[in-house]
Amino acid sequence: MEWTGQVYADGPTASAEVRIEAPPERVWTLVSDIFLMPELSSELQRVAWLDGDPETGGPAAGRRFTGRNTHPAMGEWETVSTVTECDRRAASPGPSATPPTRPRPGGSP
Repeated sequence: MEWTGQVYADGPTASAEVRIEAPPERVWTLVSDIFLMPELSSELQRVAWLDGDPETGGPAAGRRFTGRNTHPAMGEWETVSTVTECDRRAASPGPSATPPTRPRPGGSP
């Protein structure tokens, strides 16, 4: 693929929706910790918050962080990501965190 030098200020974007069989508090702990990602990725080497206090601040809508990446075929690069949504209340137990399930015909949910 040829590099054109084009930068996508308004995209591209990606999103996904996944159902996870775990308590919402546990999932929140994992997905809200940007420093965990380099430990789980061979490509992402390090991250750092760009906004707010790096010691006490966690994720918040509008907050940005940088990621330093490396790949044998692609070289090294840095990205800036912005938290677009951050609702810790959705991670607390309760009706809004876990959608109700209805049994399917045959008795399985």
